[in-house]
Amino acid sequence: QQEVEAINVSADKTVEDSEEIFTQLIRLMQERSSDVKQQVRSQQETEVRRVKELQEKLEQEITELKRT
Repeated sequence: QQEVEAINVSADKTVEDSEEIFTQLIRLMQERSSDVKQQVRSQQETEVRRVKELQEKLEQEITELKRT
């Protein structure tokens, strides 16, 4: 009877520990996913801004060339 109880206690503890580990892993993966999304969006904004500035510069140059 004691052996059965010991097995049950050990199994319960193992299940608890594994649930805690998986919960931590899931949280960590969610954090990393959020970080990656934020980084991608930041790069997107930077590149869009760069391209728009370049377009404006080109449009100004075209306008100047048309005047001459």
